Amino acid sequence: MCVRLNNQPMSLFENSPCGKYIAFRGEYGYIHILSTKSKELVCQLKMNGSVNAITFSHNGAYLYSFGDDAMVYVWDMSSLQCIHRFRDEGCLNGTSICTDELNNLLACGSESGVVNIYKSSDIMTSSDPKPVKVVNNLVTACTSARFNPSAQLLALSSSL
Repeated sequence: MCVRLNNQPMSLFENSPCGKYIAFRGEYGYIHILSTKSKELVCQLKMNGSVNAITFSHNGAYLYSFGDDAMVYVWDMSSLQCIHRFRDEGCLNGTSICTDELNNLLACGSESGVVNIYKSSDIMTSSDPKPVKVVNNLVTACTSARFNPSAQLLALSSSL
């Protein structure tokens, strides 16, 4: 897909599981939401830092964004508004984010290689939640993270 918005190439994107939206990571904290049917811009979401990673919840109800200010934003896709944000514990620069298929867990990878795993119920009730598990196996930035369908395994990778 070759999309340009404001003369900027839009190559980093996520499709919503419901098939309604495509979310593109833009510059200066913008997330561009396009309709999959019309390919038109629906809205632009704005976070304070730059957008380094985005992911949809598996039911498509929420979009999570993570950036260089270590803040995770939770966007409600029905109202297209930020409904919550929290600081990833110990993170200086967020690099990857993913949810499990049941939307029970959220994994946040950082530039230092540390990956924090949170319960979804905990992140929605606190601006400074504590992770249920911290993975310290990587020594370089975690650029990709994915849960298996049963959420018993979390695959982590680094592009370096």
